[in-house]
Amino acid sequence: MRRAFPAFVLTAALISVVACVRPLPSAPEEDFDAAPHVADGGGSTAGASGQATNASGGGGHAAAGVAAGGTGGTAGTVGTVGSTGGTGGVVGSDAAVPTCSDGIKNSDETGVDCGGHCGKCAAGNGCLVDGDCQFACRPDKTCGACIVAADCPGIESECQHRTCTNGVCGSIREAWGTVLAMQTTGDCKRRQCAPDGTVAAFNDDSDVPDDRNPCTYDICTTGTPSHTMVPAGSNCGGANTCDANARCVGCVVAADCPGTDTRCRTRTCTAGGVCGVSFTAASTGLVDPTAGDCKALECNGVGYEQVVNDNTDLPVDGNPCSTDECSAGTPLHRPVASGTSCGANLICDGASRCVEDVAR
Repeated sequence: MRRAFPAFVLTAALISVVACVRPLPSAPEEDFDAAPHVADGGGSTAGASGQATNASGGGGHAAAGVAAGGTGGTAGTVGTVGSTGGTGGVVGSDAAVPTCSDGIKNSDETGVDCGGHCGKCAAGNGCLVDGDCQFACRPDKTCGACIVAADCPGIESECQHRTCTNGVCGSIREAWGTVLAMQTTGDCKRRQCAPDGTVAAFNDDSDVPDDRNPCTYDICTTGTPSHTMVPAGSNCGGANTCDANARCVGCVVAADCPGTDTRCRTRTCTAGGVCGVSFTAASTGLVDPTAGDCKALECNGVGYEQVVNDNTDLPVDGNPCSTDECSAGTPLHRPVASGTSCGANLICDGASRCVEDVAR
C-alpha cells in the first residue's frame, strides 16, 4: 500500500532542493587600465568545466599609442571548457627612436650625441677607441684635447711653446734670458727671452756693425751702431792706404783689397783704385745645410749669412699616417684621419699607425 505524504511535507522538500541550486558567481572583471609602451598578456583563462554558465575571457590590455588589446575568449557551454583568452595589444608605436641630435647619450654613443656612429667627440667626453674622439681616447676612457702640441690653441714663439701631455694641452716658456739662435749680426742687439715669454732685444755692444771698410772703426754705444774714420794714411791691407774720406785706395784689382769674398759679399776695385764691397741682396736663399729642419739660410743684405724660419722645409718622416709640417720654424707630425688608406688593405688608425683594414 502506498503511503501518502501531507502536502506541507512536499512543499518543504522542494524549497530545499531549489535552495541548493544557486547561480554561479560572476567572473571577476578584468582591469583594463592601459600600461604605457608595454604589451599586455592575453585575456583571462577559459571558463571552468562543469558549471552551468562559463564567463567569457577578458580582453588584452591596450598599449599606449596603439589600438585596444585583443578580445577575450568565448564562454563555454554547460559542462564544457570555454575557449582561451584573446591576445594582448602590441607595443606602442610612439616609442622614441634614438638620434644623434636628441641631447641624450644612447645607442652606441660614448658621449651625448657623439661617439660610435654619431661621429667624433670633443675633449672630455667618454670614449672606447680613438675613433670616438677628434684626437685620441686616453687610458681613462675620456677624449683627449690633443695628440701633438700643434693640436692645441695658444701662442707659439721662440720663447713660448704649446705642449700636449697625455692628451692635455698646456704651454711652457723658455728660461728668462735665453739667447735665441736667430740673431741679426751687427745690430748691437741680442735677441733673448723675456719673463713673459715674448722675444725681446737687449743691448749688446759686442755685436759690432762691420761695414767691411778697413778705414773705419766699427762701434756699438749702448746698443747704437756707428762708424768713425781711422787716421788718413793708415794701412788698409797690402799696398793700400786709407785716404781722408775713409776710403781704402791703391788697388789695381779687387783681389788687392782686404778681406775675403763670400756668398753674401764680394770685394770690388774701381777704376780709380778704390776698394769696396758689393753685398748680395737681402733674403737671397743659400744652399740649406740641413734639409727638413724648418729652417733656411739666406743673406741678410749687409754681407752676412743668417738662419731664418722656413715653413716649406718640411720634415718628411716617411710615415703615410702622419703629416709633415712646420710651425714657426718647428718640425711637427700630426696623425692623419682615421681610415685613410696607407697601402693595400691597410688604413691609418688615427694615431699615426698603419694597420690592417679588418673591415675588408
